[in-house]
Amino acid sequence: MAEIYTKYNFDLDLIKRNKLLGLLCMSADEFLRHIEVKDLSIINLGLDLSHKLKEYPMEYRNSKVLDELTNILAKAQTEYIVVKNIDILFNPDYKLNILSYFINLSRSRLIFVEWPGRLKGRMLEYADINSPDYHKYNIDDYKIILIK
Repeated sequence: MAEIYTKYNFDLDLIKRNKLLGLLCMSADEFLRHIEVKDLSIINLGLDLSHKLKEYPMEYRNSKVLDELTNILAKAQTEYIVVKNIDILFNPDYKLNILSYFINLSRSRLIFVEWPGRLKGRMLEYADINSPDYHKYNIDDYKIILIK
């Protein structure tokens, strides 16, 4: 079950100790103003992943997105990783379970992901309901920490 904290009262040790995904319901820049960590990488995923994927013909990108995503994140050799601009992952052609991917990754790395959508009650949403890249997640189905 997800827990929700504010940028003022979240427990970094809880996230670290339990190997939980930190989902940012604010800009990464705003979040970074409220924590003091030294060993940190900031990954602009939209920029980095789009550069990698454009090396492949369109018909191969779906099969390469997960490999390239994993390679990009593996290059960050810091204790903390902040990932922003993840909109590219919502492309319906990629068929990714974005939360599950980052939750699995957070078992071995301390990850904070800037959520590009909105938190409505206990639901995370991305895009407009009529959009082909619309996603909706019940946060109680995931063991994550949301920071707003």
